[in-house]
Amino acid sequence: DETLVKLQLDAAEVVITTDIGCVGLADALFKNVHTVHTTHGRSTAFAAGTVIADRILADGKLKAIVMIGDGGAMIGLLHIIQAAQMNVDVTVLLHNNFLFGMTGGQHSAFSPTGFVTATTPRGNLIPPLDMCQMAQSSGAGFVARKFATDRDLAATIAEAIAYPGFALIEV
Repeated sequence: DETLVKLQLDAAEVVITTDIGCVGLADALFKNVHTVHTTHGRSTAFAAGTVIADRILADGKLKAIVMIGDGGAMIGLLHIIQAAQMNVDVTVLLHNNFLFGMTGGQHSAFSPTGFVTATTPRGNLIPPLDMCQMAQSSGAGFVARKFATDRDLAATIAEAIAYPGFALIEV
């Protein structure tokens, strides 16, 4: 919200896309922009399609922001990679808490080695995927990793949204 206020974007030209995962409940926090709630892992694909349709059928001013958890990002990994490869003007905010929080706390593909979850009681043995590295190797022009407590998080999100192409921030 702080970022959207700072950028002074027309609310009619902003769409926030989420999925069923942990961060999907954030839809209700945004009263003045369009929100789309999709199936688990599919929010990046929906947002990319929305932007492409806007470029073809409308004025091309739509700013698409995806809020997805690590579970949804793991399930929809190919959608994120392909959006980066196509350089679709979408900003993906990956909310990474290292596990599937809504279904009992199973580990995700992003869980650090040794991380204890309901399905890894002795610690995760599988090396985690590095989403930022994958996005960069797929051609993403803007990639960042921030903590939710970083004072410059809103500024970094603003920079990502303003970037004219695919952007990803792992939080």
